[in-house]
Amino acid sequence: MRSFFRALQGDQLPHGTRSELALRFGESNLEPLTQLGLFTPGPLARRYPCPHGGRACPRQVIRNYLNPDLPYLAVPPNMEGCCPSLSLSEAEVQTWRVSRRVLVAELARLFNISGSARLDEPLFPCAYHLGRAPWQGLAREVILCTDLLGSAPLIYLQSRLTLGIPTLVLAHARTRLMSLELQERFCVGVVQVIFLEDVVTLKGGALSLTLDSNALAHAEPMAPSVTSSPTPSVTPYCVFLSSSGERALSEAEYRALIADRERYELLLDLMSTTQGGRYRGYRRAGELHEEVSLTPQQAFAYAELMERREPLRAAELSALNSFGSPNKQVEAARRALDVKVSRYEWRSTHLLHGELPEAKPYLFRPPDGVWWGVIKVLDKHESIYVLLNKVIKSHQVGVCTNVKW
Repeated sequence: MRSFFRALQGDQLPHGTRSELALRFGESNLEPLTQLGLFTPGPLARRYPCPHGGRACPRQVIRNYLNPDLPYLAVPPNMEGCCPSLSLSEAEVQTWRVSRRVLVAELARLFNISGSARLDEPLFPCAYHLGRAPWQGLAREVILCTDLLGSAPLIYLQSRLTLGIPTLVLAHARTRLMSLELQERFCVGVVQVIFLEDVVTLKGGALSLTLDSNALAHAEPMAPSVTSSPTPSVTPYCVFLSSSGERALSEAEYRALIADRERYELLLDLMSTTQGGRYRGYRRAGELHEEVSLTPQQAFAYAELMERREPLRAAELSALNSFGSPNKQVEAARRALDVKVSRYEWRSTHLLHGELPEAKPYLFRPPDGVWWGVIKVLDKHESIYVLLNKVIKSHQVGVCTNVKW
């Protein structure tokens, strides 16, 4: 399968007649790959290749109306051609092309990828979002990258590593021009690149993985990585809260997160407002990703639900204590950011039972697999070290000591 995956580099997909593809990939591989649908029929060939590599070839394919059993004829361009004219069947001039969509479907089966692939929206040149999958204990986003050359892949993957976004990059094959830094930095860890030529084989007429099944075991979202270094590597700009916990972001990291916002089903940004002073939010409903806006009361009330993740009546939210109709404010925020899944149920924000309508508490509890986050203003009176200690305490891994500010 190495020759097959190496032929898939870049955006040009291999194609040709069956005889051409058999020479390139081997007849023993071509037949099962065709049966799997990885090769799909294309147009009839207009040229027929020369088996000897002659300069006067390839021969032109024309119709042969005199022979219904062999309705095509491959003729050399002149009488000095190294090959004679050849009568051909339609099957012999039929071309075949690799189907990227079928390949992606096979990869989804092999790697347990869920979600919809977006092959028409490259993340950067030759890189496509495939969905999410468990990999080595982490729930990761999966990206198919057909070309790892140049600086774009390294910059993109480094930004994901900085943000702590668990990512699995499926690359077809190594090349001699590929960055050694990229291969070494991302061979293990939160952001990992694996090469399909190393792990995918053809066995019993089907594609299979040559990997320990533990790599595909059920995964939980990754908790943020926190160190006890007394000197932060970047200047804190804001705070990002998600299912993985709370962490400080630099301004560059914040900009990178917003640029990559479409991967979130629900994202609330308290760092950015519209001209009317409303706060920006983003939500995904199916394949539709849209920007929404909320009033300050709605935004801060919903952010409190996201942060506390416990049953709270609308009147208990600090942002709404001095405002009328707290329930209406929460309902408006829920309509803006959340997605309705039935007549009375919403995807992430649940209204629990209570004796009176105003006594019913709200609970922010997204289902597993929903990516959400809220970006908050960093308290200028709170040092980054205190923030890190809060994160460490929340994950019970110890507290920084002897920190001076």
